[in-house]
Amino acid sequence: ESVDSKLAEIEKAGKITTLEAQIEVLDELIEGKTQRLSMISEDEDLSEIADKNKIRKMQREVKELQKRKMKMEKLYEKMCGKSYSRPEIVDEAADEYED
Repeated sequence: ESVDSKLAEIEKAGKITTLEAQIEVLDELIEGKTQRLSMISEDEDLSEIADKNKIRKMQREVKELQKRKMKMEKLYEKMCGKSYSRPEIVDEAADEYED
């Protein structure tokens, strides 16, 4: 292989890794905001005193983050030829007890 093709391969791998990290961060943000919104809606007392405008603003933020995530997932699919799937988190401590 030529040096240029090797460098291009490394660059593509770097872009894919960056994209994966960005998607993961967006996923965490979406999850956190969604949990906060559901906590507010589930707690009647909290729901009564919560600022409705701030709740709507947060709901819009979640939708915007979801759109950005979808765009990044499509880009990931183009680059890799497969759809993005969140990596499984393996609990190493649990594995030690199974042995």
